[in-house]
Amino acid sequence: MTLWCGSARERLHSEGDSSVYEEEYKIVVLGSKDVGKTAICQVYVGGREDVKHIDRLGVQKNTKFRKAEFCTWDQVDGVSCCLRLSELHLPLQVNPQRAHDDPIIKSLTQRADGFLLIYSVMDMDSFWATTGYYDLIIELRGHAETPLVYIANKTDYDGGQVVTSTKGRDAAFDLGASFYETSVKCDPERIKFVFHDVIRQVRSVRNQAKLQEQSCTRMRGLICRLSLRSKRKRSQSRTRQKSSSSEQSKELSGDHSPENSTELSTDQLVFKS
Repeated sequence: MTLWCGSARERLHSEGDSSVYEEEYKIVVLGSKDVGKTAICQVYVGGREDVKHIDRLGVQKNTKFRKAEFCTWDQVDGVSCCLRLSELHLPLQVNPQRAHDDPIIKSLTQRADGFLLIYSVMDMDSFWATTGYYDLIIELRGHAETPLVYIANKTDYDGGQVVTSTKGRDAAFDLGASFYETSVKCDPERIKFVFHDVIRQVRSVRNQAKLQEQSCTRMRGLICRLSLRSKRKRSQSRTRQKSSSSEQSKELSGDHSPENSTELSTDQLVFKS
């Protein structure tokens, strides 16, 4: 089942639909103009480019940024999942302040689980722009632990590649990202591998977060148990102190009892006589 969604807030409509998949992933497809973002999304969602029988419900535009959204189901490593793809078009030169103020960019970047960073091998400017996009992602998210796939698209271009494979591979290594060379026309099956790669990266990050959370939970439990033991020991110590002081007070009061006073007075009388 395939569906294109028009709003980031739009959920699956029925309870039956929501039970179809086990996991959900929000992936942002990022790049400059004419690098093939829409074509890659269309091939993955519909199996071919320009899927006319599927409605494109949502395209939001402002002065420089464009967002289109897609939604599809897939099975990765035996686990069914729902993918929400957000295609985001950025200019070659991004103004960081303007990007920070743009609600679409800020919301998508901060809420995304992973990113596909795309450039065209026939456009050197689109390649250099990806570095600025990456810096913007890290700045908006506040950390470098971001699932990322770096894509060199349009490798079927007959005029020769302006951006070599070596350049793309080195850039991906510097960014800590997976690297793929793709062609929607010549190798559409490879597009699926790209999306499966970013899904596996997201799963890895989520599993690490779960392990850290479990470790923190165990540590909090240990601290709580140690605290309870310490409280019990302090309580028992106070109880023993109270008991000891009570016994001492009884002994002191017993030394000054009337019987002892009578015995002392009798002894004194005998001594005097």
